[in-house]
Amino acid sequence: MDKSYYDELKRFSFALSEKKEEREDEGLSFESKPLRIRIIATIDQFGRGKDYRILEEELIALGHEVQFLSPKSNIPDEVVDVNLFLNEYRTGFIPFAHGNYFIPNPEWCYFDESYLKECNYILCRTKEVDRICKDIGLETYELGFTSCDYYQEDVKKAYHKPFHTIGMGIQKGTQELLNVWEKNPDFPKLTFLESRELYTTNAPNVDQQVRFVAQTDYIRLMNEHGLHIYPCHTEGYGHLILEAMSTGAVVITTDAPPMNEHIRDSRFLVRWETKEQVQMATKYYADEKHLEEVIRSVLQMSEEELKEVGEQNREYYLKGREKFRENLKNLFGEAD
Repeated sequence: MDKSYYDELKRFSFALSEKKEEREDEGLSFESKPLRIRIIATIDQFGRGKDYRILEEELIALGHEVQFLSPKSNIPDEVVDVNLFLNEYRTGFIPFAHGNYFIPNPEWCYFDESYLKECNYILCRTKEVDRICKDIGLETYELGFTSCDYYQEDVKKAYHKPFHTIGMGIQKGTQELLNVWEKNPDFPKLTFLESRELYTTNAPNVDQQVRFVAQTDYIRLMNEHGLHIYPCHTEGYGHLILEAMSTGAVVITTDAPPMNEHIRDSRFLVRWETKEQVQMATKYYADEKHLEEVIRSVLQMSEEELKEVGEQNREYYLKGREKFRENLKNLFGEAD
């Protein structure tokens, strides 16, 4: 986030001090239900859109009223119970809610405690976000999160059939993965799906598909492939990893936070070689040699072994979803 834009919106907040005093006189109380919750977010067809739709669905399931507002909208004149800032924080909106909460993606965000101090809590989807925020003195709440459940029981899964997709992402470790495949012509065919051509490869054992895939076809591909490989540089949460886990797939990823919060079995974790700071996040670049070794080792495991790992991954996904729902309910309550 641009710090100058923060300054501009902070001036808006001072100019609206009367409204802020009105909000404070009313007091902060979530006793009355349902709550009016305004989610302030930019929505796309990828991760940010998923974040919004998941929050909207879960809050409505708790009986609350959900409003949507773009961060580029004019500052509202209605005071609601909760402003829920999703990835983008705008101080000008602060006076217009009894409670203010921010769910950040650290690789996109400029964090400054002086601009976030009016938030009741920073809602942390991963332990890595919680660490980052606590290190600069911010109040946090471990919210957790969830992803779409793409499990299809009737689709037979091939655990030695590898899959990689990126959506709009450029931090999924795609180049490192393609480099490994080019060096190993004996590896099985890798299905590599991207909606626009960001990468090229000459590897004959890579099935590169540059196309828009209908949701039903995408979910089928996710389920047919039992081995998903994402040597990610960083993640705000890790939707692709969790979606793969929801299908009962085996997932190979980078041994760095927050990726290794989800995948903990060392057999499926790849050492990182270099790292760099991006906004408030750290990007980790996988060691290609170790990536190759991990993939080769996993390909040598039996279907039965990998099926068991996939089932454990799905169990992790289901438990995480329930914990997220519990945390959300503890935070905002449930309408009578």
